[in-house]
Amino acid sequence: MGVGTSVAGMDVGVQFADRDYTTDTDYMRVSVNKGMGAASFGVDYLETDEAGGSANDTDKWKFNYVVGF
Repeated sequence: MGVGTSVAGMDVGVQFADRDYTTDTDYMRVSVNKGMGAASFGVDYLETDEAGGSANDTDKWKFNYVVGF
């Protein structure tokens, strides 16, 4: 499930993936992207929450860019 909108000229989105099993993995992703003509860039944050404690949980930041001509 996710939602998206535009804030200050940037595209912003939040997505969730969750199940109610005792052995599942839950995800949350936050994305901010900005288009500037032929170039666009953005930042994604992905949180992974594995069942059974926080030992295998991860937080990842990714920077992305695209240049077209």
